[in-house]
Amino acid sequence: MESEASSVPAPSASVRVQRSQALDDLIMGTNSSSIVSKRSVERLYYPDEPHYFRYFVKKFQRRAPLINRGYWLRLRAIDVIVHQFLSRSAGQRVIINLGCGSDVLPWQSHVRYGDECRDALFIDIDYPDLMHKKRALVLETPQLKELLGPSFEVSKSDKDLVLLKSEKYCQIGCDLRELEALRQVLDTLVDLSNCPVLFVAEVSVTYMDTESADNLLKWASSVGKAEFCLLEQLLPYGRSHPFAQTMLKHFDKLKTPPRSVGHYPTVGDQCERFKSRGWSSVRIWDLWDAWCCGEFVNAQQRASLDDVEPFDEWEEFILFARHYFVLHASAAENLETIHDATSTQTSKSSSSKELEIQFTTIPGSSKRRFGAPATLQNAEGRSFGLNVMGLGPNARDGSYDVYSLDGGISEDYFVFNPEKGWLQCKTVGDVPKPSFGSIVCNNPVGSSTGKFSGLFCGGIEKTGLVVEEKYEWTLDMASQQPTITFTSARKDFVPELSIFGANVVDLNGNTLVCGGMGADRRVDGQAMYCLTSSESNVEVAIIKQCLGDAAIKPFMIGSSTLYHDGFIIIAGGGSFPHTASITTIPRISLISTSEFESILRRGQPVVIENLQLGECIEKWTAAYIIDRVGSDKKVVVHECQIETGKMDFNAKNFQYVTENFGNIMARAKNGDRLYLRSLSNDKPTEQPAKLEEDFPGLAMDFVLPEQLRYVKEQLFSSVLRVSGKVNMWLHYDVMANVYAQVVGSKRMILFPPSDVPQLAFAPGASSSSVDVFSSLETPKLARTRPHEAIVRPGDVLFLPPLWLHTATPTTDMSVAVNIFFRDLDSGYAAGRDVYGNRDLAAYEKGRQDVAKIAKQFQQLPEETRKFYLARLADELLQSGEGN
Repeated sequence: MESEASSVPAPSASVRVQRSQALDDLIMGTNSSSIVSKRSVERLYYPDEPHYFRYFVKKFQRRAPLINRGYWLRLRAIDVIVHQFLSRSAGQRVIINLGCGSDVLPWQSHVRYGDECRDALFIDIDYPDLMHKKRALVLETPQLKELLGPSFEVSKSDKDLVLLKSEKYCQIGCDLRELEALRQVLDTLVDLSNCPVLFVAEVSVTYMDTESADNLLKWASSVGKAEFCLLEQLLPYGRSHPFAQTMLKHFDKLKTPPRSVGHYPTVGDQCERFKSRGWSSVRIWDLWDAWCCGEFVNAQQRASLDDVEPFDEWEEFILFARHYFVLHASAAENLETIHDATSTQTSKSSSSKELEIQFTTIPGSSKRRFGAPATLQNAEGRSFGLNVMGLGPNARDGSYDVYSLDGGISEDYFVFNPEKGWLQCKTVGDVPKPSFGSIVCNNPVGSSTGKFSGLFCGGIEKTGLVVEEKYEWTLDMASQQPTITFTSARKDFVPELSIFGANVVDLNGNTLVCGGMGADRRVDGQAMYCLTSSESNVEVAIIKQCLGDAAIKPFMIGSSTLYHDGFIIIAGGGSFPHTASITTIPRISLISTSEFESILRRGQPVVIENLQLGECIEKWTAAYIIDRVGSDKKVVVHECQIETGKMDFNAKNFQYVTENFGNIMARAKNGDRLYLRSLSNDKPTEQPAKLEEDFPGLAMDFVLPEQLRYVKEQLFSSVLRVSGKVNMWLHYDVMANVYAQVVGSKRMILFPPSDVPQLAFAPGASSSSVDVFSSLETPKLARTRPHEAIVRPGDVLFLPPLWLHTATPTTDMSVAVNIFFRDLDSGYAAGRDVYGNRDLAAYEKGRQDVAKIAKQFQQLPEETRKFYLARLADELLQSGEGN
């Protein structure tokens, strides 16, 4: 039965930590993305377990194999530490999930470790708004509600922090920065001082300000027999490393940057963080160490993952795993130390030395691809470097051949004979285990007797580990069947060469090993090593410049490397998402009307400078405009209701407000979220706006110069625009127009009409809900061709018809005059068109015809209907390409 939970009031406003609700909302929003990924892992990798994430994810989305494997490892690391805690002792134990979001740890633990969970209490804690939603879902879902048992308590007051209470599971809605409130509410549920407690925080407390997060860790160490499991980001190679830049930029775009990683970037820093805050014993692994460590994942488990889905992103996976850690700390007892956090960070190979090299960026640009290199010569003997085919940002480029190797990783070795082709070798000695992505270098000193030697090391073996063994090899070609003999190198021989995915380049008798990721933490995708072989020894030198700033070094993951004429050429690769390339709209000066008409015919946007627009540029201050218009004049404005100021016409996240013009100008000057688009004074629903009729006191200051005479002759409307700190939604205008900036400045983004399929315009709609400014540098708009301009006082932007555009302010207030004009002799829709954006008559008629055509096919079978409609659509597209 249900009863009312004990009431623990939320802290009063006077003692609450001051915070931004908007930031808290953004942090809660990170939960939505992570649970979609966890649901993908749950469905694919745990088919034999009950699925609980499914109830928190409305629509299943299969993530890419790299994301799936990364989240599988995250979940596995947490699960192992929780299981160790549960099985370590009997009696009452408490697991407190800090910033739990929609995690289903209590349900999964009871399914997997039912006996150990018999006397365990799981407590979920997060923001009140999020926990109210989670409580509602638990109560309405029988599979989740079952954990509560027959008797549980539900809070009836929104002021209570304990939202749900049962013998096995409780929910608390509390800001983790409010430690006193957190302590009080936990005391009402359990006596923490007399039982083991495990705090779990998976990428949650890192979003708190660092001081508050540190205070939370210190407080947790004082709670009885406390342990802590923390999983967060690392910056093992610094903020300027390419992967770190990409990771941090991703969180910055979400406006939820991880705070702790800047103060504690390495595993050593995190160890010291905990030890200095009352945790007597700390164990820590970056996730690659956890992947390799049998305590978390054994060989059979690693190998079994490949049975679920193919995986070939090992370099990226290692990079990801190196940039996350899992930590297990105890304040009450010493944990067995199984990992030295700094052992592989500061050691230096005794068998290496340093060489110098100079990096030079080749001017110009080429297509980014994960391709293959080659060097060719033309008939005149000139050499060319090629980087061909492979995978581009979106798809494979050019033609390619597919070669299939049955059986996967093989134990066989072959040598190529120019006359006989590939010959299988007989293997002798310490034969390496099968692997792929290894590196092989040759001793340049050949043998007249047909014997050759070199070094073999690295690669990924079948259980998903980087091979740490290294081998010297000798190839005997003198016998009828080639024989290759392997001898194991000493264990401490250059640990950096336990590497995967590196490029190997022959360098005038030496071998250069470039990039790749390895078992050693120092191998970061930017390291380079030079191997010098002799008949009796192999010397290794690290390239000195690869020890410096990561921002200026090449990132050699998936890259192609060539040596030619004393130069090493590194091209392609990287770990950067493909984003749209932004074109800067050109700036020009006009001398004559004919020049503008030529621009109009070309149909490309331009910013026109140095036009004489009258006295408005000098006179139009806020006070002057109010004086000329009248402070008491009533105007209707858009008032944006969200703090970001991103207006969305489709979502209607604004309200229309009628207010005195003087008040509107004062608020706009202060940067309030307001937007005024003037309408006709006399007939606002019937006639377009005209500056000279609607604002005669301002019209005398604004002049269309002679160069824009065509605009004046074909004028449809002239609109006064006043705005504060708001973004204009993405839309298009059917008529051409010029936008004259008078006060302040704006950033304008335009897209050509052909980009409309990429920008989520509904049929018949002239506006879209795509948030361009937050999406520009993401793959979401990768297939678009954005054009950008910053317009300042005196600039006039020409917007061709149907160019999709949006704007954001770069100053608190913006004032502009926007003139629409007819650039077609005919074809405009009949009837009223106040805004100048009613679609052409042919399109409106065409949509009616499309509806009639579709109706004629409704009675046919679905596949037949799709077949013929697709053919008709092709005909329409072909007719559009004709003259």
